[in-house]
Amino acid sequence: MARTRKSSGQSNTPGQEAPRTIPFTPAARADAERHWTCYATADFHEAGVCAILVLRRVPGERRHVVLGFLVDLWCVGLKQAFGRLGVSVREFERDYVGAQAMAGHEMQRIDLETAQRLVARGIRFALQNGFNLPPRYECWTALLEVDDDDEAAADLSEFGLDGKLRFVGSREDLQARLQDGDVRAFLARPDVEFEEVACEVDEGDADFEWMCEQMRVAGLGAVRQWCFANGRAPHPQLAEAWDVMLEAMFQMNDVPGEIEHLDASESNDFNHNVHTFLDLEQADHSAGLREALKQIVEFTSRFENVAEMMAAIHFDADDGEGARRGGPRRRGRKDRAVRKTSRNKPPA
Repeated sequence: MARTRKSSGQSNTPGQEAPRTIPFTPAARADAERHWTCYATADFHEAGVCAILVLRRVPGERRHVVLGFLVDLWCVGLKQAFGRLGVSVREFERDYVGAQAMAGHEMQRIDLETAQRLVARGIRFALQNGFNLPPRYECWTALLEVDDDDEAAADLSEFGLDGKLRFVGSREDLQARLQDGDVRAFLARPDVEFEEVACEVDEGDADFEWMCEQMRVAGLGAVRQWCFANGRAPHPQLAEAWDVMLEAMFQMNDVPGEIEHLDASESNDFNHNVHTFLDLEQADHSAGLREALKQIVEFTSRFENVAEMMAAIHFDADDGEGARRGGPRRRGRKDRAVRKTSRNKPPA
């Protein structure tokens, strides 16, 4: 009999013991201060979905970066990827690992290699089966030190369910995740099983990601056009550098499109975030990103403020799909961290 994915969105009822999560002993905290610390949901082989949380020390600082991934072993592969800069060990313990335990998901320590393998396999499985990968996922997989070679060599023997794919969710979610959006053709495949489960659609998240993608397309197009107009070849890592810049802005208190200008403090925060991303990259890769970012900085330095740049690249945050659904939601630093944490849990 085919297995049904266990419901995991239920909170603990009064008198019900919360799932046990390996505690942070003083030695574990000391170790986390110096190295990587990785957690994953304990029953992911049975549940078919794995939430991965990684804490990584930022070189030269006492703060860390949190990396989070959600991998669907039965069908979709890598479903979610996010990160948060400037997190302490205690915040990671309380707001990430602890929050998962309180939501009913037992977490266990895993080693870094296991986390890297699961994410690399999730990427390959998604591409093999025609699914979209999460927006800007490469920013966070790079910090996990997962590269193209890891993805190409990933062993998929643990993926799928009894030799088939089993999608658990709504038809709307399936359509959004498929690269070609053809739900009928996908469900007609003999190796596909479909377990329809109602999924709550977060229009705020949808609008936010729509805005990010529009900004990415408009911004990259404008920088490339500027390069050609000035007789320069766009750097091969320009798209990745633009994503780093966007994520550096998303870690701040405002999101692009709502900032009229950056004051001195915000500008310092932004620059610090960019340098944090670069410091966490492997040296050879970081060197290319720095060169690509120089082109972006040269392009953006021509404008007095962010609003002027947005107008120049013909980006309007209230246009199109976002306007029809009420426009993109403002995301504060705390709000975005909490939202990402709550989303990073195995679906029912």
